[in-house]
Amino acid sequence: MASLQTRVTFLENRTDLNERLLEQAREEYRDGRARLEGEMSELRTELRNEMRALRAEMGEMRSDILTLSADMRSEILGLSVEMRRNTRWTAALAFGAVASLSILLPVCWQLAQRWL
Repeated sequence: MASLQTRVTFLENRTDLNERLLEQAREEYRDGRARLEGEMSELRTELRNEMRALRAEMGEMRSDILTLSADMRSEILGLSVEMRRNTRWTAALAFGAVASLSILLPVCWQLAQRWL
């Protein structure tokens, strides 16, 4: 009977020890989980802030690109107008040169025949 009592006492002590270890493990789990949830929450907040900053920077870049695009369009239109003007002047000069030659050549020919 004493042997049985010793075994029961041993099992009770072991059960108490296992329950304490189990409760300690549960506490460590809860603490670790709470710590990890806190870190995850901080990381989510940091990620949201970084995403907002990235969106703002992308918005600024988009507005810069749109401004540059508008500037380039206006510059291209200005160059197109200038090119048309230069083409007109070139055509007018060529036409004037041809017209002048068509008038001057017969006159020079007549003068050359008369004097030579």
